[in-house]
Amino acid sequence: MNFPKTLLASVIALSLSACGGDSSSDSGTTTPNESNVAHAGKAADGYLQYANVCLDLNNNKSCDDNEPSATTDEDGSFTLDVTQKQLELHPLLVEVIANQTIDSDAPGVVLTKGYSLTAPAGSDFVSPVSTFVQNQIEKGSTPEEAVEIVQSQLGTELDITKDYIAEKQNNALSDAEKAEFEKLHKVAQVTATILADKLDELKNSAAQNGISDKDLMNVITEEVNNAVTSIVSSVQAAGDGFDVSNVASAVKDGSINITTENLQDKVDVNNAALGSKKASIAELAGNEGLLWLGSNSGIAPRLEYGVISQDSDNNVDEETYFSNADFDGFELQVADSTVNLQRALTADGWVTADDTIVTIESRPDGAETLVTAIRDLSLKANMKKVDVSGLNVKKILAKTADDGVWTSLYSETLDFPQGTYAYNLKMQPEVESYYTFNEGNWCTEEQKAERGGMCNSVAVETGVGPGTPATSLDQIFKDVADGDVNATAIMTGISNGGVVVEIVAGGVVNFYTWDYMNPVSEVIAVGQWSDINHHGKVLRKVIAPEALMNRDDITWNNFNRDDGSLYLTVVDGFVRVAGEISLQIEEEYVFGANTLQFLKDSLPTALTFKACLASLEDASYVLESGHTITYGAQKSVAWVNEGALTEYIETMEYMGNNFSWASAYTNIYDMPAWIAATDGSLDKTLFKSHDADFNLLAMEELYHDVDYHYGEEGLNPDGSFGWWGGLKATLPAKKSSSSKLLNYVYADSYEKVSLVSFKNLDLVGGSFNELERNVINYSETYEGKESVTVEAGTFDACRVTEKVFVGDVVDVNTRWYINRGFIKQEMAAPSWAPVYNREALYIIGLD
Repeated sequence: MNFPKTLLASVIALSLSACGGDSSSDSGTTTPNESNVAHAGKAADGYLQYANVCLDLNNNKSCDDNEPSATTDEDGSFTLDVTQKQLELHPLLVEVIANQTIDSDAPGVVLTKGYSLTAPAGSDFVSPVSTFVQNQIEKGSTPEEAVEIVQSQLGTELDITKDYIAEKQNNALSDAEKAEFEKLHKVAQVTATILADKLDELKNSAAQNGISDKDLMNVITEEVNNAVTSIVSSVQAAGDGFDVSNVASAVKDGSINITTENLQDKVDVNNAALGSKKASIAELAGNEGLLWLGSNSGIAPRLEYGVISQDSDNNVDEETYFSNADFDGFELQVADSTVNLQRALTADGWVTADDTIVTIESRPDGAETLVTAIRDLSLKANMKKVDVSGLNVKKILAKTADDGVWTSLYSETLDFPQGTYAYNLKMQPEVESYYTFNEGNWCTEEQKAERGGMCNSVAVETGVGPGTPATSLDQIFKDVADGDVNATAIMTGISNGGVVVEIVAGGVVNFYTWDYMNPVSEVIAVGQWSDINHHGKVLRKVIAPEALMNRDDITWNNFNRDDGSLYLTVVDGFVRVAGEISLQIEEEYVFGANTLQFLKDSLPTALTFKACLASLEDASYVLESGHTITYGAQKSVAWVNEGALTEYIETMEYMGNNFSWASAYTNIYDMPAWIAATDGSLDKTLFKSHDADFNLLAMEELYHDVDYHYGEEGLNPDGSFGWWGGLKATLPAKKSSSSKLLNYVYADSYEKVSLVSFKNLDLVGGSFNELERNVINYSETYEGKESVTVEAGTFDACRVTEKVFVGDVVDVNTRWYINRGFIKQEMAAPSWAPVYNREALYIIGLD
């Protein structure tokens, strides 16, 4: 089975991971008949002074009068008088009290917002990190699994149950370890800030809607827990300029999607997960079938799903489907079982990395094993059944392995019908990591034959030239760095060449650049190497320095970007480039296969911009020369009437599709490729702007085709150049109208040059590349079909919104299209026109 970015990643990415387990605890309040013990601990974001601490005997996320409790002292310490049984069964709770508690990170400053922290039973350090661990336990993980999950989220192998404040000052640790604990402290600071802010923001709404403090705290913790990777990356990106408030605000705005409007839905979804029951993967696959949802995002998004079934002989089968180009159906993907270029190193040597699930086995601990064709890639899995009847579809799909594509398509108000169940699937790999390489298919058959049947090989190079494929590690090793370069093949691509490596005795690696015009350079960087023996095979680990990995001109890279590593090893008589894949814990929602029909039936009919246009009344219209739409417009710009809203009458006249533009400027060389490619085939639209008395003010010629707007030329009323306009120096990725999927945000950029600069360069001659370029970052979203009434009539129209990012300013431009062009436009463009709206007055040729 190959779950694309879902239960199993693709075999090339090989990001197979999991976690599982089922735990329960005694939540009763009966105190066992045992002698009491004094349990000491600390509470922190920074050490929390004058906070309430208790053992939460009834798991209501509140320190009640009958529960063992204490108040933290000036270094965050507390001692609870509890029985050993209570300590083993019940979590700890810290209540930060607004206008009472002080955080030692800001000495003497009383916190103005309250929040709560939790920790697993028996803990002696309560913090935002321990709160994440306890959250995983409450969702069904064992304490050990919960720690592993949070470690994975935080990207650390440190003991996250320790006091990070003390550990970052522990001189028995290495500088790197102390820096890691410092990072954990910063993550905790950001987390505590977000918890406090969201609790303060939502508590009144929760109270008004009858949402308990426990449910509110649980759902906020879950939302923040889901944003842990974003918190970590934001802390790292901030570097020495780290500011808690700034990082917390950025994470809240970008990654925390819980508001007063969706709070009840979020609570319902979270409570359903907490109320889930143990379920069997084998039973679901053997009866209804297991449905996973996935997607591929990017310039060309794709919907994906698969159905896993198991027959009476316990043999597993999977059918995988991808959406077609027009998103009006799904196509069965038939894999070529004879072609798998990925290898994995196992006890049996370098074998084909086949992660197909062949059967599902039960385990003594109650979990199940998803047994793969290559046993090393098998997964330990646990699954729980979640009743999602009446719950919001978008909120549940956000918990699948979907990359946001499925989720974006459904209505905000769509709920699952009664009797619908989702399944919370946790998976854990049976190995922590493994070594892998791809045979490669980028070379010719002749080259492949010269390299032992694979394209992946390492050549020894002593200067320019293709080099000779190495057959042993000794060939890419030298005893002394004597100035005569003995370099292996290019390991990192740069413009017109690449970076090659030289492996020298003593664990030294020298890095050089090489291009097609020059010999090998002087040493540009130094790294390290060492040999590893795994399953009887020698792998030479090469580490590139961080500065080399961060070069801006890298076009492709054999090194792991995270740690700068690659491996050289002999397979089938030749040296190959390999890598190490670290396996991580995965958790996602899947469904019974019967849910698929509901999901398909609930998709909107006008799923793409193309489908929307095809559904309109004028779907058969063919744009003809002379077709004109006249608009009433209102615009506000600083240079007209001191920014007052001014009335205009504007026209858009289609001139035809046989035009050239910019190709006549013969004194400029290195022109963009699109200029020659579109010569004589461009569409042109003539824009005219009139005042309220219909006096012509200005014109603009717009050059475009079905895929791109290439630029515009501003004209005076007499037709002379008006000294404004621009043309695209680079084009963004092509997007056909069929790929403009509903609610999917297509983000891209292009470069543009001033038409004034372009014309001036032609007067003196020169290279197009000399011109200053402006990078335009933008996004485009098809937002569905709407009924729109304008002066020209009432129309069903297809709504598209474009955003252009100008520094810190965002220009927003929304148009409503029919097949004849747009009939309405609303623009808020603070970078140049704070208000610019148009509505069609009449349309020439409209029946």
